Amino acid sequence: MDSILSGLFLLFITILIIFFAYYITTIIGKKTSILMENRYVKVLEKTSLGLNVNIEIIKINKKIYIVAIQGKTIELLDTINESEWEYIYAQNGNLFTIKKKMPNILKNKENKKL
Repeated sequence: MDSILSGLFLLFITILIIFFAYYITTIIGKKTSILMENRYVKVLEKTSLGLNVNIEIIKINKKIYIVAIQGKTIELLDTINESEWEYIYAQNGNLFTIKKKMPNILKNKENKKL
């Protein structure tokens, strides 16, 4: 009888420890996410073009930057005012117009290099 009670007590303590570990982890996760939240820089969209090439749309304060990232190289493709971005987004409710503009932005960038 005594071994059954000690076994139940150990089971209860184990469940209690797991519950407290879960609870404390969720509290720490919530506090960390609040601290890690950026107020001035926000990544709006990220698209991978290849193994090591990305195009990102980043909002910094009131400007939107379209950048190409290749390895350790970051290159600015275009800048958009926040009001233009909101107009484009509100016009059709998605980012397809940005995707339509992207080939023109890339062509302009290639012409500037030449």
